[in-house]
Amino acid sequence: MFPVQSIYDAAFDERLFPDLVRQLADHFGAQAGFIGWANEKTQAGFQAEYGNDPVWLQRYVETYAALDILRPVLMDAPEGEPLPVHALLQTPDVPASRFYREYIAPQRIVDNLAVNLIKRDGIFATIAILRTNNAPPFESDHVEAMRALVPHLRRAVFLSSYRIHQAD
Repeated sequence: MFPVQSIYDAAFDERLFPDLVRQLADHFGAQAGFIGWANEKTQAGFQAEYGNDPVWLQRYVETYAALDILRPVLMDAPEGEPLPVHALLQTPDVPASRFYREYIAPQRIVDNLAVNLIKRDGIFATIAILRTNNAPPFESDHVEAMRALVPHLRRAVFLSSYRIHQAD
């Protein structure tokens, strides 16, 4: 069972979010992860990651975000619903894409358990937990375990977003 208190600890101290992402990655047998949000109403934004190569993250921002054929599917996922992408990676158009060939394949990404934690006017928050190399894809029990953490992660985002806004 994941220590839920660590989610709330991070909500009250943003410096703990990278370690929270590491704990989540470890809990889910993943090698990397990311959490981020933007709140237009409070002008608060935040992101934390663990295990990702900063060079690849920069390449994503500069080049591959515009080519990301998985992003529309992930963005359309319902709020709070965990979505593993392994099945999408198996569809013919994905491996044929430049995004897959130049971004997914070189990093040996096997699966991404992604959740739109919050999808509302003015605020968007997401978390992604990545399995790479020889790791197996996420299974239904992983999806259920993430689903159980979503309410806590959502609260943490709201709390932290409010705190960041108040600090500014």
